[in-house]
Amino acid sequence: MLLETNVIIILILVILFASTVKTTVGFGFALVSTPLLLPILDLTIIVPIIMPLVLINDYIIAIENKQYLKPDKILPIAGSAILGIPLGIIIPVSYTHLRAHETLRYLVWRLLLEKK
Repeated sequence: MLLETNVIIILILVILFASTVKTTVGFGFALVSTPLLLPILDLTIIVPIIMPLVLINDYIIAIENKQYLKPDKILPIAGSAILGIPLGIIIPVSYTHLRAHETLRYLVWRLLLEKK
């Protein structure tokens, strides 16, 4: 599917604006760009466009600020993220399956003992 010229221009402007926000504040690329693009593009098109751009933007910011990055400060955060992201995905998805009478303890037991 080819995008029209006006959609491409709007996409470029939104990406520039989102990149400026991300560089200035430190977060918000997808938070800014996704709602602005939703009226003209479907979400299934927006996400594959935005995600590589977010990674490129993060890489550029990291390279520009390389002298301030300290591995002894970053490694604990990265380790926590590596452990926390899968839990952050699994628990909310599993929590939606709770019935009114189920507790968090029951959810944990069910997650540990449930056979797939």
